[in-house]
Amino acid sequence: MDINEPRAMLVAVLALSGLLSAARAETSRVEIGLNGAWQFQKVKDLAFPPRGEWKETKVPGTVNGWNYERAWFRTSFAAPAAFASKRVKVRFGGVKYNSVVYVNGQKVGGCFGGYEPFEVDITAAVKVGGQNELLVGVHDWTGLFSKQVDLSQVTEWHQVRGTPKDALLSVIGGLFS
Repeated sequence: MDINEPRAMLVAVLALSGLLSAARAETSRVEIGLNGAWQFQKVKDLAFPPRGEWKETKVPGTVNGWNYERAWFRTSFAAPAAFASKRVKVRFGGVKYNSVVYVNGQKVGGCFGGYEPFEVDITAAVKVGGQNELLVGVHDWTGLFSKQVDLSQVTEWHQVRGTPKDALLSVIGGLFS
């Protein structure tokens, strides 16, 4: 056995290790919080775009109500030029219950659930280097067979529409990560 073979093998392993570390760093995830001041409006249906009057709310948070209601939530966020050629997703810790997500007027996804976290890839809809509008339509179908509730006595069970958990903008390494 040539004494240079183990050395060549070690160099190859170290080089491969360095490449894997660089690839891992390239696909790292950066998260930007979207919690804080949002706006909402209760609506009869989730027709797009919403045309009602907006009121202030906070995310995470919910809007009290009963009886099979719907609402829109909106916020805006900046997408720095550094987002170019990156995959951009919005991640919710949960949206009660059935949701549809729009970015800059383009439908990008949604989720049927309530407390389950979910992500929506918004890469194609994001304006890199500018402001972006995020709209989340929420449909609470759980009150369909419920009787009217005294909203001054509500519990968490009656806080039926909204984003009760964190909302994050996730920016992930390369476009094909």
